[in-house]
Amino acid sequence: MPIQMKINKDLIISDTNISLGGINDELEKLKKVILYENSAGTLGNITLNDNVENYSYIEVFFAQYQLYGTSAKIKLSDTRNMCLTTSYLFNKVMFLDAKGISFSGKTLKVDYNIASQLTSSVQTMNQENIKIYRVIGYK
Repeated sequence: MPIQMKINKDLIISDTNISLGGINDELEKLKKVILYENSAGTLGNITLNDNVENYSYIEVFFAQYQLYGTSAKIKLSDTRNMCLTTSYLFNKVMFLDAKGISFSGKTLKVDYNIASQLTSSVQTMNQENIKIYRVIGYK
C-alpha cells in the first residue's frame, strides 16, 4: 500500500511522488516570462529583466557543479525569500549545498552560500557551488 502524507492543500508527499497540487495547476494557467537566462550560470546577484512585483510566482532553475539541476517555485504573495538546495553522494561522502536568495524589484540577491560534506563528521564551508541558470516569472 502506498504511503502518502498531505502537508497542506498544495503539498502532498508519497513514497513515489511529490505533488504541489494547486501550485502546479495554477502555474499551468499563467503566462510565463523569462526574467533571466544564462547557459553558463551565475553564482552572484542577478539583475532581472522585469520587476518581480509584476508576477504571482517565480521559478528559479539552478544546479550544483552543472550536474545536479532542479528548480524551485515560490508564490510571491507569501514570501520574497528562497533557499535553493542540492545534494549528491560520491565515494561515500554526501555533499549538501544551500544558497539563500531574496527578491526585490528587478534584483535577485544572494544572501548566503553554504557547502557541507558529510562523512563520519560534518565539514561546513562558506562556498559558492550553486549556479542559477534561469528565472521565470508567472503572471
